[in-house]
Amino acid sequence: MSRRKRRFVRETPDPFRLTDRDIALVRLVAQHRFLRSTHLSNLCQAPHKKVCDRLTSLFHAGYLDRPRAQFEAYRDGGGSAAMVYALGSRGARLLMEHGVDVAEVDWTRKNDLAGRQFIQHTLAVSDVRVALQRALRERPGFEILEPKRLLEMAPQDTRRRKQPWMMRSKVYCNDSIYEFGVAPDYVFAVGYPDRRFRAFLVECDRGTMPVDRGNLRQTSLKRKFLTYASAKQHGEHTRQYGWKAFRVLVITSNRQRADHILTTIRECVHEHDRALFLVADRPSLATAEIFSHAWRDARGQTHALI
Repeated sequence: MSRRKRRFVRETPDPFRLTDRDIALVRLVAQHRFLRSTHLSNLCQAPHKKVCDRLTSLFHAGYLDRPRAQFEAYRDGGGSAAMVYALGSRGARLLMEHGVDVAEVDWTRKNDLAGRQFIQHTLAVSDVRVALQRALRERPGFEILEPKRLLEMAPQDTRRRKQPWMMRSKVYCNDSIYEFGVAPDYVFAVGYPDRRFRAFLVECDRGTMPVDRGNLRQTSLKRKFLTYASAKQHGEHTRQYGWKAFRVLVITSNRQRADHILTTIRECVHEHDRALFLVADRPSLATAEIFSHAWRDARGQTHALI
């Protein structure tokens, strides 16, 4: 029996032939920055064990990396978390050979410098993106419009911006005027068979940012909500992106924090704008289909995304 290879140290890989599926796995990791093995098996619609075997070969051959920031999850017999993968330097060269635009950087060093919080936040966005792709399989004729495609549809001034998804607006609170900017963690639209689409801005809250603070100049979720609501009132979404409407999806860590967020929105946002925000907690969302899940607003109503 061959010795089990170490998880985070590259060893001579067993002989294998690079396949189209291997290239697809490398491409998916590059598109998302970080992905768990479970994400990849879902996206490829392949058995997890088989996908893990290929990912192991791709790691030891240098096409993919396993960021060391996840090392703690595998110490002392832990090992229950799905392995996280990032693009390796050899994988970047492979994609460039296939016409994919990839930054020419030292990817191994870039991945080693990625901190645990950054990786976890990126994975939270990947959870959303993978859930959307899974939900599409049951809805022929629908599509997901990714940020790149949405920007191609935006006015030229927006496309030229360094931070095109940043919305700035004046916020009026407690007899004071502030000007804040807010940028979502992810942007997408659901395209309908009749060519209509609904735009969504996603906030992935991992429970680390305070929901409310006494000083609005300090970062908080409340400040984000007020800025989004003000931007909507002033038509920034139409001016910057050409959208008639949008919704903000807030995905948070648990039901109790979701309740706190909804209470905060109810207290700080005008009644007409409370339906702008749809809130879900991550455990509940993981057991449901993302489109049909009962997303809650601050008026006490529930909504499906489509």
